[in-house]
Amino acid sequence: GLGLYASIVARFDCPCGACRDPLSVCACTHPGGAKEVKALIRQRLDEGRALQDVVREVTQEYGDLRG
Repeated sequence: GLGLYASIVARFDCPCGACRDPLSVCACTHPGGAKEVKALIRQRLDEGRALQDVVREVTQEYGDLRG
């Protein structure tokens, strides 16, 4: 649900390389940017994936886990 989605998004900065915004507030359309990453997160949650699995996949694909 939205709780899971929000808690995953809160862990990352936008990984596109052009912005340094928190992913939670970013809506950029750069390649590998916020729109793309958020769509992936929603898709994985819709597929029933666990929070830690989604976080791991995003970290491996995009990096930029927040310090």
